[in-house]
Amino acid sequence: FMRTEVKSRARELRETLPDEDQQLLLLRLERDMSFRDIVLVLADGELSSDAELTREAARLRKRFQLAKERLAQLLISEGLADLSHEARESLFGFLSLRDVQPFSFLLKG
Repeated sequence: FMRTEVKSRARELRETLPDEDQQLLLLRLERDMSFRDIVLVLADGELSSDAELTREAARLRKRFQLAKERLAQLLISEGLADLSHEARESLFGFLSLRDVQPFSFLLKG
């Protein structure tokens, strides 16, 4: 029962993120899309060059990192996560949220 409440509250926290962040987390983590592919999906054919695609992919990569940080901070502030410095470094570094076992339930529904 408690695990269901935690999952529910974690989803609610995720839904407080801006729509673009939620969509970015979904496409990157659940659909395992590359940043370039995400740009193509979100741009809907509005890109004029490969250089523009590359710049937008870099922008989304940075936004993705910030969205993960915001979500982790929300979880910590709600007492749903108590991460050590090393775990935060992994979370904010190269690992995706799905690689950090305690957060795997955030990626569903």
